[in-house]
Amino acid sequence: MGRNANETTTDDACPFNALYWDFMARNRTKPEKNQLLPFVYATWEKFGAQKQKAIRIKAAQTLTAISENKL
Repeated sequence: MGRNANETTTDDACPFNALYWDFMARNRTKPEKNQLLPFVYATWEKFGAQKQKAIRIKAAQTLTAISENKL
């Protein structure tokens, strides 16, 4: 797994990028009310459905790699 901080879904992407966005998407109703986070969700919406799906898949792959001690 890569470590490119500017990437989210490629093989070279830093795994924490997808994990961050996946966490924010899964827990949207909790922190969404925080006045400091609306810009995060505005960015998430700009990604569009296809990129959002790719991020969620990449996050799942990263979590699997972690659980299998491959990361």
